[in-house]
Amino acid sequence: RLLIPLNDEGLGHLFAGVRATAGLKGGRYLFEVKVLEVRRAAEYGRRHKNIPKHLVAIGFSTSDSSLFLGDGEEGVGFDTEGCLILNGQKNWMEGLNDRIPVERQLVLSVLLNLVPESPNCHTFSLFVNGKRVGRPQQLPEALRERPLYPTVNFKNVTLHANFTAPAMAPLPFKCRTLHDAAQEDVEVLSNAPDTNQPDGRHEVIFLIGLPTNGTHAFLEEFQKEKQASARFTELSAASMKHWAKLSGFWSRGDELGIEELDRGNVTQNVVQSIAPFVEQNFIIKELPKNFLPDFRQSSLTVFDAGRFKRTAVVMLGSAPESTRAAARTKLLKERQEKVAAEVKRAKRPSKWDNGDANPALSPEELEAEIQKAVDAVEVPEDDEKAWLEEVIDAQHENELARCFEKLTIPSEEEGFQEICFVWDGEEESHEDLKQWIAEKKLLQRVQDLRPPVWFKEKLREWQTVLSKWKRRQEDWQDPVKRRRIEKPKLLPVGMLGGHENGVVDEAEQLSLEEVDPWKLLDLMDIGSGEPLFS
Repeated sequence: RLLIPLNDEGLGHLFAGVRATAGLKGGRYLFEVKVLEVRRAAEYGRRHKNIPKHLVAIGFSTSDSSLFLGDGEEGVGFDTEGCLILNGQKNWMEGLNDRIPVERQLVLSVLLNLVPESPNCHTFSLFVNGKRVGRPQQLPEALRERPLYPTVNFKNVTLHANFTAPAMAPLPFKCRTLHDAAQEDVEVLSNAPDTNQPDGRHEVIFLIGLPTNGTHAFLEEFQKEKQASARFTELSAASMKHWAKLSGFWSRGDELGIEELDRGNVTQNVVQSIAPFVEQNFIIKELPKNFLPDFRQSSLTVFDAGRFKRTAVVMLGSAPESTRAAARTKLLKERQEKVAAEVKRAKRPSKWDNGDANPALSPEELEAEIQKAVDAVEVPEDDEKAWLEEVIDAQHENELARCFEKLTIPSEEEGFQEICFVWDGEEESHEDLKQWIAEKKLLQRVQDLRPPVWFKEKLREWQTVLSKWKRRQEDWQDPVKRRRIEKPKLLPVGMLGGHENGVVDEAEQLSLEEVDPWKLLDLMDIGSGEPLFS
């Protein structure tokens, strides 16, 4: 089978993941992948500053685990960076001193040994071009009694996955491939659709809520509840960031450092256009975009009503007590773990004090100290409230500033088969949204404010006058230019009195402080050529 990754909109930087539908639960079998194509830097052109790396990871995982090896403890394997993937971590593999160069015709093979009589039972091994690399690695205890399915992660390369005989890179000993496995050693996944709908359709759920007031805490519990009945895949900017993290990227604040991914169009433009062709259930968790009717309509046209049940879940009002209790429990657990780690660190004897200042404790005494500190941890009501009311990040703040007046609650006329109001009822939710928009109008900074033509003309006139004033001020402060514009000392209009032609003696000259600006005809000349603003 050919495995070809997507490269549009920066997806070439992210891992692609596939898993076989046949898993092994006994015997000793092999599967392999061969590199057919490697995209070089020259193929991307000079415009691309960040060229995706070539990377292949190969191993085994359980049927209900993540497709990405290393995302959890249910997957094991190796990658071309020279890492062993085990217990949810990637570490340098013993026996491999460097990375495995990803070149055309490279063959990576993984052998799984589950034969009880074998000295290497419950191990998995890596072979590169038919040669063993490193020693056989022990399977975790939790995976030894579960079927393990071949899993491949890759990016920026095209692969050929081989499960049949003969092997593309024969091993020094005989070993059967997955295709030749005995029936009792294989478990095949059912072809029945993974859905909780009686008509066999999949479901796409639009989560409608504001990124405040416990929405994210509620969504965690909601997604766990949904996953219990059928597997759902989340489509959101947050899931894209998690995908990038699993692919080796770390976000710098709200950005990943990859221009195509930071534009934020990947979810809607690419993923949603591909997702309907994958037989899965989806949760679209784009907050607050799901409040926008245009965004909802563009997403609904992608998911055909004949193959997907389209559901909207509206969360407006106050979070239920169950959400608050779950949030309280989670926050308490986080603080207890932090306190336990601090106690362990504080009670650890230092090599500099010879055990006098901080004597070593027995395991029982240390456990008692930790338990005492953990039991004293509490979650004040103010901290719980602050944790529930998440701080809106800069990205969401800018999105809200541009579109908060356009937010609406979905209706069945848009094409939804079901609309659920899980916090407040329908009427109360409409009032909640109306009140929230009214508050935002008072406090929210307007990002897309555009001045009218009249304002632009007046601004241009003012800038012209201001530039003239600045030039006159500079000329007056220059002694050479000042002599050319200086006039005989004259009194301003309205103060001529008995002076002929308004000319005054030096002793009777009017100072700048005595000039009344409201009676001047020209601010650039108070009578002597001196500007009022000199």
